[in-house]
Amino acid sequence: MENKTLVEITTQKILSYIQEHKLQIGDRLPNEFTLAEQLKVSRNTIREATKMLKSRNIIEVKQGSRIFINAKKD
Repeated sequence: MENKTLVEITTQKILSYIQEHKLQIGDRLPNEFTLAEQLKVSRNTIREATKMLKSRNIIEVKQGSRIFINAKKD
């Protein structure tokens, strides 16, 4: 079994959330605080996970912790 970091696991959970809720391009994810509560991780972990997703062009983070689905969802 692969050893994954908490950030990698959280990134996968966010991707699963997107798929389970059938979010489309332009749809909004919950804010960092809400995601942290739902996924039972720190806001810091959420920030790092969203950075990974942003680098993969899956989400767009706008000022004020607003997170939107971008061009692709894997």
